[in-house]
Amino acid sequence: MVLGEVLEKIQGIDKNTISFYEKMGYIKPKRAKVGSVKRRVYSEHDFEMIRAIWRYHRQGYTPRAAHKRALQDVERKEKELDKEVRDLLRKADKRGAWKAAALRPGSVLPDSDVKRDLIKILKVLIEEE
Repeated sequence: MVLGEVLEKIQGIDKNTISFYEKMGYIKPKRAKVGSVKRRVYSEHDFEMIRAIWRYHRQGYTPRAAHKRALQDVERKEKELDKEVRDLLRKADKRGAWKAAALRPGSVLPDSDVKRDLIKILKVLIEEE
């Protein structure tokens, strides 16, 4: 996701605020060549952090306090995603759906950008069995 997409999805935020979050180390977008220009590319984790920090910041929290609360929120959501993936992996394993899947229960889970897609795939695999 590039800056324009982030700005579209988070009402009221501006590029200076996002730049500030990056300077403070709250987010760490990757740099990638998009067309002929190198741009910042924000991961799903970056996006969730920006959105959560902004929400708390608008409620009157200092940037540091907003970041701390946002980090707790995002970590909680990550744990929920991890649990859902692991539960689906166990369910798929019980049903023998592993012929089309590359992960096994106990595998190291991918980044949050991939987890949502993995959950969709696992649900399809389980339903087909």
